[in-house]
Amino acid sequence: MTLEQFCKQEHILVSSEGNFTGVTDEALAKLSLTRRVGMSVNSFQVIPDILRVTDMIAVVPHRMVLTNNDLIILPLPLKVPGFTKSMA
Repeated sequence: MTLEQFCKQEHILVSSEGNFTGVTDEALAKLSLTRRVGMSVNSFQVIPDILRVTDMIAVVPHRMVLTNNDLIILPLPLKVPGFTKSMA
């Protein structure tokens, strides 16, 4: 997935405060880009179930996707600081 396609997709974001921006958005802002965050959830654990029933994507810890073999996992089209991340 290209960076342009990534930004156009609707995203799920994890935020304990219910925010709609995070470290991925900060990395995009450095490139003068934004993404479409359509949902904010308070836990990574609920993301796989949401991904299975929507067309949304999410930036998640790589270790999380290792146990969800039915999800399509792609490399991120940009560098995001912090733990190792993948796109599902």
